Amino acid sequence: MKQFGKLNRAMEAGTISKNEASLKSLMSKGNLKLLVLVTCLFMNFAGQAETIRYVKLNGTGDGSSWANAAGNIQTMLNASASGDQVWIAGGSYLIATTLEMKNGVNVYGGFQGSESNINARPKSDLDANGKVEPWEFTNATILDGQKARRVLNQANAFEAETTWDGITITKGKNETGAGAYIRANGKLNNCIVTNNRAEYMRIGRGGGIYNDGGTVSNCTVYENTAYGYHSGSVVFDVRTEGGGVYNKGTVSNCMVFNNSSNSVNMTGGNAQAAAYGGGIYNVGIINTCCIYNNKADVNGYSKQQCFGGGISNGGTVYYSTILNNQIVKVSASSSSREIDNKIYGINYGVICIDENSDLEQNFIRPTSFVGTAYQDAQITELLRADWRLKQGSQYIEVGSLAELPDWVINGTDLAGNPRVSNGKISLGAYEFDPTASAIKLTPADNGIKIYPNPVSESFGSVAKPCV
Repeated sequence: MKQFGKLNRAMEAGTISKNEASLKSLMSKGNLKLLVLVTCLFMNFAGQAETIRYVKLNGTGDGSSWANAAGNIQTMLNASASGDQVWIAGGSYLIATTLEMKNGVNVYGGFQGSESNINARPKSDLDANGKVEPWEFTNATILDGQKARRVLNQANAFEAETTWDGITITKGKNETGAGAYIRANGKLNNCIVTNNRAEYMRIGRGGGIYNDGGTVSNCTVYENTAYGYHSGSVVFDVRTEGGGVYNKGTVSNCMVFNNSSNSVNMTGGNAQAAAYGGGIYNVGIINTCCIYNNKADVNGYSKQQCFGGGISNGGTVYYSTILNNQIVKVSASSSSREIDNKIYGINYGVICIDENSDLEQNFIRPTSFVGTAYQDAQITELLRADWRLKQGSQYIEVGSLAELPDWVINGTDLAGNPRVSNGKISLGAYEFDPTASAIKLTPADNGIKIYPNPVSESFGSVAKPCV
């Protein structure tokens, strides 16, 4: 042990090659065997470099290269150890069994199928909004749960940070986290999460994502649903939380829109229908996000609670833009619809924008309607919305730096620009960028492929579009 202690102290001062004097001292004391042992250990570590396994649609190989790509994602995950990676080429993969994340095995999608570097994955402006965003991979890797199962699952907290990057999670179904369920040290980055549904009789949580201590960053989460339903003579409550995300971790630099938390209870009596957080149900941290055109709605003969068209909050929300969200209440005798951007809960938003006023004067390209979309043209509008601040906006550099954590002050906005300039900070997800400008759109310019097509509302009689 003393011999190892001397060698460790020598290494702390620099690399072995820079500590010749220390090594000579060790050798002079008869420690040649120790030096040989350490050299072998270093050679062993060098030989344990990470392994990359490759997957292509309908691949039949062993996954050792793109030319020999495998076809089964889970098989490649199971064959990997912490520190390894799995690269998945673009294509639509039908998921027959929920994919299980593996500790320390990072997964990357969006490849054309010949790249040798993660950063070589091509991106393009798929939604034609004038910007190439982090999740817009030209060769989309789509993981399709076929409306039958959760797409991606992390069974327990991980010791090593484990990232899934550049994938589209869609058509998942489960009681909680229909698209993905992640826990501590699990991370979704540069992903699209869309058209997933959390539903199980009387409860639904996290239509797109259930984040139990993990991180969701640089993702777009849209058109997901948390749904609960009950009818009959037996009295039960129905509760839904987080149409887009149920968050107990961190959600940062994300776009969250066109999601719904929908609770239907036809029992009557003392039964309750409760819907919270059309966009996000939050008991963690939300930072630098745009949360818009989401909806929380309740329907039925029972008691009703409906809060947070955009966010229902029990955590903290930093620097986010929360607009055009809606709550809807429908009963046997009445119905009501109202704009609802309030950050409900025990804590309040820090330097957020949640006032639905003068949108055209404040933002480059805001949406023109409230709540979720019912038409293809509205979906196109949502995808092309631009919530960057317009010249003359009332939100430019009017925020306070008092009591802000350093990671916020030293961070960046949703576009990657410095958060603070000349000691000043703006409200919402973006700082003012004088180089930003809106692209010109025409009524016929709607060539975005969306799902479903045409758009349909599962419960069209519950609420009509508010425009």
